[in-house]
Amino acid sequence: MHPRASGSIALGLFVVATGACWGAVEDDVKGLASRYMTDREAAVKALVSVAAGEQTALVPAISEQLEKGNWLVQHAAARVLQVYGPRAAAAAPALAKAALAGLKANRVKRTEVMLETLVRTGAGNTKGIADVAMSQLSDENPLAVEAALVALRAGGKEASTAVPAVIKVLEGKDVHLAASAAETLSGMGPKAADAVPALMAAVGGDRPKVARSAVAALGMIGPSAVRSVPTLIAALGKPDGVLVARSAEALGSMGPGAKPAVPALITTLGHESSLAADSAAKALKALGQTGVLGVIAGLQHRDPVVVARCAGVLEAGKVKDAVARLVKTLKHKDGKVVNAACRALVAIDETKKALAFDAWLRNVGSADEAAACQAMDTLSREAARSSDRKLRERAVTTLVEALRNRKGAAKRIAIVSLGRIGPDAEPGAGLIQEVIYGKAFRNEAIEAMKKIRPGKPVQLKPKAGSSDEGEDDLGLDL
Repeated sequence: MHPRASGSIALGLFVVATGACWGAVEDDVKGLASRYMTDREAAVKALVSVAAGEQTALVPAISEQLEKGNWLVQHAAARVLQVYGPRAAAAAPALAKAALAGLKANRVKRTEVMLETLVRTGAGNTKGIADVAMSQLSDENPLAVEAALVALRAGGKEASTAVPAVIKVLEGKDVHLAASAAETLSGMGPKAADAVPALMAAVGGDRPKVARSAVAALGMIGPSAVRSVPTLIAALGKPDGVLVARSAEALGSMGPGAKPAVPALITTLGHESSLAADSAAKALKALGQTGVLGVIAGLQHRDPVVVARCAGVLEAGKVKDAVARLVKTLKHKDGKVVNAACRALVAIDETKKALAFDAWLRNVGSADEAAACQAMDTLSREAARSSDRKLRERAVTTLVEALRNRKGAAKRIAIVSLGRIGPDAEPGAGLIQEVIYGKAFRNEAIEAMKKIRPGKPVQLKPKAGSSDEGEDDLGLDL
């Protein structure tokens, strides 16, 4: 039967099934081919409203419009078919043909619309997508090649028959196309395993953009790309933070075969890029027990930043096997490491809270101001949550001493920390009151006093006749 006859029959069946007006439906379908934009838009709107409740009867008639050479007509028909989704699977050949015509004419936009419609009509059409793209990967026009790669990405894993052709693009001189080719291989997942050698070469090459995309592709291929582990380990040592992060992520997807990468991933925890460090932590977690043992061993690393981040990884995973090593880490000379070890211990084993609390108390006096501030902040939070009155008293005594002797940011943290503990921080009220009389950290001191003496007015200025004689008391009535 002639395809146009089938379209007419479909219209007839639709009218019989729904009781719709033959003339109106036929006019709407014909309206898609109108030379006037307003008519096309009206037709699209009418057919879209019908598509929501209609199954497949109109699809052949709408597909006929794709065979017309006019791009605007094809675009209108494709928009209606997108609404049908998987119900328009029968339109796949016509969509693929229109997409191919777009590629040959270097009409990238036309191609993308057809490809998007192919994708929306279901995964069963991916062979059509691959067929469209394969013929254009060797085209001399880079725009046509890029459109073909986009098409293959739309086809996903089912487009893997194109792997050899995509590898050639990856190995080509055009940096943009090579990076795009790596992205395309990434979408194919394990089915792109034949591309591993080429991707490894790209990672070790001198084109950063291509290397980043190639590393991501190796990660998506997963255990089938395990031979790339040495290449990925080498990439962890490069200065490019994004490349390092993606290499770590890729190693995390390799499974047990990535065991040799654990030491390098531990070192990467100390990378100056937080993205790279976080990716290394996730990779170690993904490697299971192998990764966990590596993190525990990392508590003995020479770099304090690595040790602190190892403690953070163990805290997040609540790794009980790490308790003994964390206890030893409390004696580390770096204050930030001690704080991290304390937090990990408290999160993993409540019975070790006393040990952690003692370490925090000592750390308040650290010469490292940042470490001291961390200790004060955490100490006050733990004290505020604790029902142990003696513990709170010890925290207050230490924080009052810090308030008396510290300056700058550390003094501010001491004030805030005492306020967080509340009424039990009364021993520090006198010193905080002195701060209120001054200028530095006055607002923090007022807020702290409200918490230490709830319901009482805050004295903002010294009383007349006092040793700090000044203006009259302007107490803030709470």
